[in-house]
Amino acid sequence: MNAAIELRILDFLQKPDEREFESIALAIYAYQREQNPAYSRYCEFLGQSEPVVSWKEIPAVPQQAFKRAELRSFPASETVIEFRTSGTTGEGFGRHFMRSVRLYEASVQGGWDYFRLPRHPLLLLMPHPAVARYSSLSRMGSILTNDRNDAFFLDGNGALQVDRLRKIVSESGGPFTLLVQRWHLSISSK
Repeated sequence: MNAAIELRILDFLQKPDEREFESIALAIYAYQREQNPAYSRYCEFLGQSEPVVSWKEIPAVPQQAFKRAELRSFPASETVIEFRTSGTTGEGFGRHFMRSVRLYEASVQGGWDYFRLPRHPLLLLMPHPAVARYSSLSRMGSILTNDRNDAFFLDGNGALQVDRLRKIVSESGGPFTLLVQRWHLSISSK
């Protein structure tokens, strides 16, 4: 993402303004058409040669494309993080590449705040991102808990740490928010 567009998005995430959305979306689209060859070819395939005037005209990328192409608007060598889908369909997994996590982190925090989601302690039934490095949801949990290891209750083998979870819940003395990631669970009393 170019720096000027990134700053506009960050400003928008801090203070959402519907009047700015369309102009930002069109700037992102123009940038993607110019810098993302796979997306540009896809738009051409759809016959999208005219400039778009509304964000509603921007061609959406089908989910399958993330499994079949490397969609990115920067050199592969500049990838700092890669998220993957679970691959449970048996058709491989989709991949999402990022050059920076700045927008991702801001959107996670900003989205939580925008929708006024509770700021209770989080209990995450998912592995920590150090174990599940391609999991976007684990990374989100890490952002929302300031990377507290003790907020995660699945180990690297998918074992739910029942005794530790039970202890935290029984000692909490107040409300908490439980986030669950679909995962193949096994039970551990550790």
